[in-house]
Amino acid sequence: MKKIYVLSVMFFLLISSAFAGTIDLPRTGQTICYDTAGSVIPCPLTGQDGEIQAGVTWLLPFAFSTL
Repeated sequence: MKKIYVLSVMFFLLISSAFAGTIDLPRTGQTICYDTAGSVIPCPLTGQDGEIQAGVTWLLPFAFSTL
């Protein structure tokens, strides 16, 4: 019984990973970095979003682009 359970979980993970894709998350707009006390610090080598600024540029939703 345990073998069937393990095989079914492995099968599910295999199938679900076949449908997995990537999405582009928008940028947060964060440009400042903070320490644990909340004080502003220089961003280089912090790994914070203010340094990395990963993501894609925000696009206006269609409903608002026609205004």
